[in-house]
Amino acid sequence: RATALDVDPFPLGLLRENAEDAGVIDRVEIHESDARSATHRADVIVVFNFSIGYFHTRGALLAYLRAARARVESGGVLLCDLYGGVDQFERGESELELRDGTRYIWEQRDADPLTARVVNAMHFVLASGESIHDAFVYDWRLWAPAELADAMLEAGFASVEFYDRLGDAELD
Repeated sequence: RATALDVDPFPLGLLRENAEDAGVIDRVEIHESDARSATHRADVIVVFNFSIGYFHTRGALLAYLRAARARVESGGVLLCDLYGGVDQFERGESELELRDGTRYIWEQRDADPLTARVVNAMHFVLASGESIHDAFVYDWRLWAPAELADAMLEAGFASVEFYDRLGDAELD
């Protein structure tokens, strides 16, 4: 079973459609709500797409982590993905050609190493030539691994581990 929480109804609608198409909608509970107000228990809580960065202050981050810790079952885990590295505050664009001829463009529009805030945007150029500029725009705080680890321990997690690769994952 899975439970999905998001404050944005759009991705929840896509999830609902995909779960229905896959025939698993009866195993998915969908809530339009803030994860900090959730009360159900979970074995695994996943914070993907760098969304831990939506918490721009340490206080907001700690509030989220404490709420998540209160919901994780004994022996459970919280998984977050981050991005970083030596160029994490460099502005610029990178492109990727997708299988169907669509070009995906990731833009780091603004970056401030003093505040650790970045603004990123995703653009697409479809095989037909149509462009979708600013398909998604994100205003994130890039939490350094050490900062996140300190906050997780303070929130009550017993330990923190970091992995710098996704195993055998490949970006197609």
